[in-house]
Amino acid sequence: MARPPHPDAELVAELCQRLLPLGVVHSRAMFGGHGLFRDGLMFIIVAAGRIYLKADAQTQGDFEAADCGPFKPFAHKPMTMSYWEVPADIRADTDQFIAWSKAACAAAQRAQEAKPARRRRPGRPRPRPRRTQG
Repeated sequence: MARPPHPDAELVAELCQRLLPLGVVHSRAMFGGHGLFRDGLMFIIVAAGRIYLKADAQTQGDFEAADCGPFKPFAHKPMTMSYWEVPADIRADTDQFIAWSKAACAAAQRAQEAKPARRRRPGRPRPRPRRTQG
């Protein structure tokens, strides 16, 4: 038996269409909602019909000024994530929404660049390329 579509599936499809000016955006179901990705970086969370954009020190003030709150994945826990709900007026205006989404992409990129480089786990040595004789 086929599963019913996710409640946010139509919203996610609409967002992917609205965000075409940013390039290829794809979605992935995760943590009861969806993540939207561009260039391998998540910059939007869609959960329970709400849209949250990636924010950082450079953009968080815009969300605070609009009296928006951060994404809180667990209602019974105080933990929040660096994704903030999109103001209703921005969500309704495609040009403004794209501009805020570009800023969210930039915030995701800055967060990625701030992460330390991943180190290879010790243990197995890297395989050496085989030399062929010709």
